[in-house]
Amino acid sequence: VARAQARAIVVAARTQDPARLDRCRATLGAGAAEERAAAAFALGQLGMAWEPPSQAVRARAEAALVEALGKEKDAAVRDRVVEALGKVGGRAALAALTAALDGKERARAAVALAALAKNRALTDGAARRKLEAMLADRAAETRWAAALALSRYHDPASRAALRGCARDAAVHVRATCAKALAD
Repeated sequence: VARAQARAIVVAARTQDPARLDRCRATLGAGAAEERAAAAFALGQLGMAWEPPSQAVRARAEAALVEALGKEKDAAVRDRVVEALGKVGGRAALAALTAALDGKERARAAVALAALAKNRALTDGAARRKLEAMLADRAAETRWAAALALSRYHDPASRAALRGCARDAAVHVRATCAKALAD
């Protein structure tokens, strides 16, 4: 039943209808894990809508996701919440994602920060410094995600760190760092 309900939420999410916000918020707080993950996905989709939702809708979605990130224990659900914050988030999401750079979902948080950086007002020095440090992470996926986020930050202060990562052992990390330096 939970799987079918989760699929229904994902299908409904593709409509990017702000009228579904309250239902998604309720599911995010009380559904089965698959349903909570689907609800987080749906809230994130609001930030990707062709017709952008109002600031009030975005703020309510962001608040629900930030609250869920603080409480959620299931790794798959947390992953969807972090992803959704990158799509729909604002200032509160920036703080939550910057904190998540220290946790297990640091690579996903870096990718979410890359999405958030489309809005130049949603970047800051604390996140940038953590992302630069992540360029030395043991996991290539994490190094790539940090390089991607830094490439979207377009901050000259990151050039030295990006030059260093242009010599990374993983070709996809080197390529991302080189692109960031060229942009």
